[in-house]
Amino acid sequence: MGSPTRRILRSTALLMALTVLGKATGLLRDVVVAWNFGTSASMDAFLAASTIAGLLFVWFRAPIRLVFVPLFAEELSARGEAAAWKHACVLMNSTMVFLVGAAGIGWFVSPYLVEVVTPGFAGETKALAVGLTRLMMSTFVLLGLARILSAISQSYERFGRPGVLITADNLTVIPAVLLLAPFAGIHGLVVATILGTATQVLVQLPVLWRNRAHYRFGVDFTNPTLRRMLWMSFPLLVGIGGSQMATVVDRIFASMLPPGSLSALSYGHRLTYAVFELFVTSLTTVLFPFFSRIAGVEAWDDLGRKLFKSLKTVFWVVLPTSIGLAVLAEPLVRLVYYRGAFGEDSVRLTTQAVLFYAVGLAAYSVSSVLSFGFYSLKDTRTPVAMGLVRLGVKILLSFALVGSMAHAGLALAESLSFVVKAALLFWVLPKELRQPEYRRALRSFGTTTLVAAAMGAVLFLVLQLLEGLSGAGSLAAVSMTVGGSVAVGAASYLLLSLLLQPAEVAELYRLVRRGVVRR
Repeated sequence: MGSPTRRILRSTALLMALTVLGKATGLLRDVVVAWNFGTSASMDAFLAASTIAGLLFVWFRAPIRLVFVPLFAEELSARGEAAAWKHACVLMNSTMVFLVGAAGIGWFVSPYLVEVVTPGFAGETKALAVGLTRLMMSTFVLLGLARILSAISQSYERFGRPGVLITADNLTVIPAVLLLAPFAGIHGLVVATILGTATQVLVQLPVLWRNRAHYRFGVDFTNPTLRRMLWMSFPLLVGIGGSQMATVVDRIFASMLPPGSLSALSYGHRLTYAVFELFVTSLTTVLFPFFSRIAGVEAWDDLGRKLFKSLKTVFWVVLPTSIGLAVLAEPLVRLVYYRGAFGEDSVRLTTQAVLFYAVGLAAYSVSSVLSFGFYSLKDTRTPVAMGLVRLGVKILLSFALVGSMAHAGLALAESLSFVVKAALLFWVLPKELRQPEYRRALRSFGTTTLVAAAMGAVLFLVLQLLEGLSGAGSLAAVSMTVGGSVAVGAASYLLLSLLLQPAEVAELYRLVRRGVVRR
């Protein structure tokens, strides 16, 4: 059997490959949606409905991912499959009962939810948002079941099927939108979204079929594992709900801005945070069960080393990417979205969102990895408290910036709030994880920042040169400009890193080589 480091890297590489596929199909999905709906009032209404459905589901998603996995893995290793599945069935069945009940309640109170989340909507847009919200209530029931089955697969350290969920969803939605949008308009997008979530469930069903001998019907609300899950989940529910409230804050402010502002924020956020989902989510999905096992035997030195090496890797990858996104925001948005209903005004609005979301991408990534370090120690309260502080900072900054910067101010408030959260998580890091690697990581962050800033200057100059040479307008010209800029920027960053950070680059090379090559 390979070393833990090699297994982590291989599993991360698998998830990254699947995430690349998911992001590629997700990008195509965004292109198709933008082509048909652009930054329109109907798209704003759909995003409001999606936000409300997501807000309801998030109260169940956090326990499924962060509590179910370690509890199931603990039962599996200590008492065997039969005992683990006995409790898993109770949790699965009970959660589905909660989800169906919440969906029914949500259908009836949809008008009030729309009024709270998007108070600036009126007339046809408001009525449309209410109708779409009622249709979207079915999605979080399906998502809940898919996430439970994914958690079971991950507890077995099988990451393939969970990793392919987004791709399966996208490959269902894309043809459905193309088929339905010309006839059903925005309602066709809702139907396509529901079909996509149903596909996620179908992809995960084999894990249930393979273990069908262990499955039992029935709900037992007195089960001790269920109560333990609920008790451990409570601070997570508050914290994740607070995180989702940050999205609600954006919806509230954006609904009072001109039509299309909410859509521009959504397109910009999806384009910017594709980097996070590509690299950081893949890494933390694999690291969380591994960190939990190390913490379980109180191997604090080993846990601290793994945590900070992961942080250095994440920062080294994400910071230059965020700077590159900021510099290339306009041509990148034009390359990805500019077609059909997505015109010049949509390009301008979305470019502003990408620029200011990119500011906080590295801080968001670092705070996510640090949060999983706390979760591995079964400390859910600290990340929750820092998340609530972040929410307060975001609300204050949104009030301060939206008047002068409109929707761009909301994107900047989001980014700055994550910078605050990342700094606070470092400050309150438990003593078990404070070791020499902690200071080395901070020094590495400083050097990476200098190297990335120099790369940004090179990238800006190259962009100006290529835009002057290629001209503007055609898709080919924009493609050449973006491609050439990215190539030169990446080469300059690697060269500067080899000159100023040879130890970090060599360490990364050794880790990757050890992870993908058998000794």
